[in-house]
Amino acid sequence: MFGFKSRRQKKLDEIADTIGAALHRQIKKANDVMNESGELDQYLERINGPFTGGYLYSFLTNYFSNYITSRKDVLQQSKDILNEILSGENAELVKVRLNERLQAEDMSWDHGKDISWEHDNEIYEMEFKLGLVSAEEDVRDFISNSRNMPTKLTDFLLNGKLASDS
Repeated sequence: MFGFKSRRQKKLDEIADTIGAALHRQIKKANDVMNESGELDQYLERINGPFTGGYLYSFLTNYFSNYITSRKDVLQQSKDILNEILSGENAELVKVRLNERLQAEDMSWDHGKDISWEHDNEIYEMEFKLGLVSAEEDVRDFISNSRNMPTKLTDFLLNGKLASDS
């Protein structure tokens, strides 16, 4: 009514800002590099691919699960973050798929280990699961030390693989 926010809402906003900034930083870096090098088509394929879907889903649910127990709050905050970080990224496919996944009645709270990218190609399935695990590692490192900025999404968007896969 008067523009005042409850402590709970301020905390939700603070957490969402932290997550959004960490994800946006990775996506923007990859977009800038790929655009500058003339490899935007590869970037667009990767941003809409199963690794990115798994990574974003897992990053959101893993990070939020450390601070929020309300499924409704996680859903709303996740949708807001996705809309913000993926706007202008030509990432509509991944955004639509993730919003559907987040809305699913059976959304698991074990951070997506039992979900799929709903594609019958085994490579898609493996990339999706690699995204889940990669985000889980990034979140764990980031929460333990905020100077450990997440990088696995950037690595994948730039190279089509993780730096440790070399």
